[in-house]
Amino acid sequence: MPLVFFILALLVVLVSMATFRSPAVALMPDVTVAPLRSKANAIINLMGTAGGILVLNYAMLNLENVQIHDNQSAMVGGGLYYSAPGNGSNKNVEIYNNQANECGGMYVGVHSRVTAENLTVRDNTSKTQAGGIFNRGRLELTNCKVLNNTAKESGGGIHS
Repeated sequence: MPLVFFILALLVVLVSMATFRSPAVALMPDVTVAPLRSKANAIINLMGTAGGILVLNYAMLNLENVQIHDNQSAMVGGGLYYSAPGNGSNKNVEIYNNQANECGGMYVGVHSRVTAENLTVRDNTSKTQAGGIFNRGRLELTNCKVLNNTAKESGGGIHS
């Protein structure tokens, strides 16, 4: 029963968001000069919580030869957000120039399982903690680089 309630609530929120925000998102490129526009404004406006990629509960995301960059989040996970218990693997992935209130680069939620090989997390910023990676789950790193990430409070590179 809680799952049915959740799905109905989610449907109401998504329909409301599509009804009221879609015109603003559609018109945004027409009224904003190109130098002031973000390359990912549609994603930013529609997702809100995660700037780049949001991996929802019980989902599996496998990324290979991908760049995730220039995203912003008002909350957590500027580049990549694995929601508990989201799972995934990252091979030859570069996450850079992302910003968030918490965790600018990649967030791994509680009970999430993520593996990364040849991952580069660089030049991400956080207003609070975890400029590069915030790990609250199970994260396995192989031959990875975490460079030049900043956080105003703690964990500029990796916060675990």
